[in-house]
Amino acid sequence: MEGGGQTVISDSSKWLVRLASILQISAAFAVLVLASRQGISCFSSAHVDWLAPALLFGGAAMLAWRFPLESLVGAVALVPVLNGLDRIGLLGTSPGVSLVFSGVFIGAVPRVWKSNGGIAACLADGCILLLSGSLIGLLGAKLTPENAASLWQQPLFGYGQVWMGVRAAFVLILGLAIFRILICERAGLDEFTVQMVMAAQLASIALFAILQRALFLPEPYYANLGGVGASTFIPTSPGDDIHTFGGLAIICLGFFLGALPRKKFALVGVFCAAVLVLFSWSRAAWAAAAVMVFVWLWRRGLKKTITVTGLAAVSFAVAVAGKSDHWGNVRNHFARRLILLADVSHWFSQDSARVELYRKAIRMIEAHPLGGVGIGQFFTTSAMYGRPSDPAGPEPQFAHNALLQLAAETGLPCGMLFAAFFFWVLWKGRTASATQDGMWLASIGFAVTQLTSNAVNIFDSQAALMGWVLGVAWLARSPNA
Repeated sequence: MEGGGQTVISDSSKWLVRLASILQISAAFAVLVLASRQGISCFSSAHVDWLAPALLFGGAAMLAWRFPLESLVGAVALVPVLNGLDRIGLLGTSPGVSLVFSGVFIGAVPRVWKSNGGIAACLADGCILLLSGSLIGLLGAKLTPENAASLWQQPLFGYGQVWMGVRAAFVLILGLAIFRILICERAGLDEFTVQMVMAAQLASIALFAILQRALFLPEPYYANLGGVGASTFIPTSPGDDIHTFGGLAIICLGFFLGALPRKKFALVGVFCAAVLVLFSWSRAAWAAAAVMVFVWLWRRGLKKTITVTGLAAVSFAVAVAGKSDHWGNVRNHFARRLILLADVSHWFSQDSARVELYRKAIRMIEAHPLGGVGIGQFFTTSAMYGRPSDPAGPEPQFAHNALLQLAAETGLPCGMLFAAFFFWVLWKGRTASATQDGMWLASIGFAVTQLTSNAVNIFDSQAALMGWVLGVAWLARSPNA
């Protein structure tokens, strides 16, 4: 129910959501067994390449026509496992998350898209319109008779090409559409269903990370960054890289943290999610975890704990300030990276390349303040805005900041509207009770991760979960907000 009520999904169809969660865990275990016995090559036959996408899209569309909200929630529960199956090549060449949600939208939108929803819905609709306008402008500028025949033969991530613009617009609209459907459905979500979805997500994230570590499927990522002198295994599956893996884990951590201390089971979820966040190697995820813990303590009035924790953090930062180079004998690679992160004097020296990317984005915004350089075009266009003193200036790169990249690609109006949408949901979501603020905490953590990455701009899994956490946080707000 809009305005904070927690009404229940109809009993006759709640089993669909539960079935989706059961299926994703069963499928993940089946993949583990098959991969360990026969190898992944047995799934590469041509008929699987088109059969799996057809089944995912068609099944989702038919299910959503009959049970729109339940299908949407079930699809959200399946996000990690779909992304993980993509990563090990079991779903052909098409991204499973996009296929499933495309089917859900085809079946659900004609039945559940409503004009109600208040300011949040208006802001989301405004973002969708501006993103669509940016895509139309890009197509008008780049689609010519000469390249029309080869348009759909471009690679999925053909940076700087028309297809990348289509993909980027779709990803962001996907997240906004999930939010719109959730908040405008009169039948809201019950607490048990949300808990079940998040537990299933956490279980499948952990399972795919273990699968990657045990069987090297997909090829693991070995970090040799941030001053660490030895290679360290870092799980990325079912994410696409360390940023998306960290984003998946942060959402789970925020949700289960919000359930403490009322739900005893949440302690297990917090522990598992915290371990995943730690092993993500993502400094953005670590920072987001620290912010969520601070907000959690503040919301529960634990002022003494905040004071002690804050003093400990400041003392640690002071102790390592300017001295992190002397800690080279620290054998634990994660501790070494944390020390470097806490050393303020290293922030600009170790992340100078990241700062240069922000400067590129700002120069792009200054040059194209209203319409941007085109949705999905930051990667190649950024090479034109490097400073002469920047050795990596001519190299195409992402912005590593979701908002800066969006504003550079679509213009300041769209960027500011998207920021206003996010802020409005977070502001209203703060009115949720301290026993229902798990998704609000998760939204804050997710927002922090996007300040140093642009995963939500290019990865459908991140955009889908953005719409989910913001939608549930909106539904959990106070009725008077």
